[in-house]
Amino acid sequence: MKNIRLFILIFIITLTINPGLYAQKYAEDFVSRGTKAAKLGYTDNALEDFTKAIKLDSKLPEAYYNRGLVYFDLTEYQKALDDFNKTVQLRPEQAEALLHRGLCWYHLDKSDIAIKDFSAALKADSSLQDAAKNLGLVYLETGNLAEAEKSFSILIRRNPEYTEAWYHRGLIRHQTKEYKGALRDFDQAVKLSPGNPEYLSSRGVLKAVQGLFYAAIEDFDLALQSDTLYFEAYLNRGLAQFNLLRFEKSENDYSKALIIDPVSTDALIGRAHARMALKKISSACADFRLARDMGDPKANAYLLKYCKE
Repeated sequence: MKNIRLFILIFIITLTINPGLYAQKYAEDFVSRGTKAAKLGYTDNALEDFTKAIKLDSKLPEAYYNRGLVYFDLTEYQKALDDFNKTVQLRPEQAEALLHRGLCWYHLDKSDIAIKDFSAALKADSSLQDAAKNLGLVYLETGNLAEAEKSFSILIRRNPEYTEAWYHRGLIRHQTKEYKGALRDFDQAVKLSPGNPEYLSSRGVLKAVQGLFYAAIEDFDLALQSDTLYFEAYLNRGLAQFNLLRFEKSENDYSKALIIDPVSTDALIGRAHARMALKKISSACADFRLARDMGDPKANAYLLKYCKE
């Protein structure tokens, strides 16, 4: 009987002396359970578990970080940002938290702050590819092409198999009219990801810009073999066919593009030009009118020039 009392006394004393240890243990259990719930798609349960963990241990970065991930997936970016802020406060060098905080800033239209977080994430972990990729994408979107190209070049050096880096650097070099370099990058992207319609179509556009219309059409054909509903391939092939004076084929491609996207004024205006070349004046003017009614200002000039309206 004395031994039992002694055990109870020791147990109570231990709890009294080390309450934080038990709170931390239970908090970690809730984080573990919440993580499993999140993976299974039970977001409400996951949020509840992470919140319980935080109530038990307000200095547990894993709880804030994982709750932030759930909020991020739910597109509740401000709540996610608050949690990632707390994570970084508790663990300043956690690269993944800096990356996701940067993504939140981006979605909240704060690209300048996002750039700082992506850069900080790379400083904390230079091997974090997603940070380098998103840094490059934000630079590309904000028009800082030199920094964007630098980011993707670093990615390529570190991982020559990173297809997206080749592709995006190709887009940048296309914009800066470094066509030979862009073609090499698109070739490499297509080599690493054969049949990707986006890569093939972008390479086709690059060739068309240089007047290589037959070669461009070959790429658009390959893109459509991979995805028969790839709008951009029909649209751009229609333009290439027009430049080769293949007006019927051009009209056909624009019509197929319009089946996929009936409100594309680019396709309507393209088809109208093809129909004008085919002497289908009435049909061409009807396309120009539709484009005008959809709000494309270019259509007004064409209506005045070709249809006397």
